[in-house]
Amino acid sequence: MPADSSRDTGLQPERTTLSWTRTAAGLLLNAMLNLRSGYVHDAVPLLVLSGALVVAAAAVSGFGCVRRRQLARRGPAALADPLAMRVVTAATLLATGTGLASVLVGHWG
Repeated sequence: MPADSSRDTGLQPERTTLSWTRTAAGLLLNAMLNLRSGYVHDAVPLLVLSGALVVAAAAVSGFGCVRRRQLARRGPAALADPLAMRVVTAATLLATGTGLASVLVGHWG
């Protein structure tokens, strides 16, 4: 079925940009909590993972800004960049690994 250009786009672009913001904020919060845990327990690997997570949060935030501009310029029909999706997936996996490392350091440290 062909796309109808007169179709009401609703709030989809706004929801998309808000989800990028929430994801970046969640990653940054996770990184800050794990940085504190690594500092308190003197766990260098956790500090390194947390530092990488801060960088990942910044990358997700940057991709979110790019996506916001794309949606503002081309509307909801603008396709998401596959690289951005891979970065978010990698950042989410890094956040999961860092969180698990933090729990293990707190439990055994």
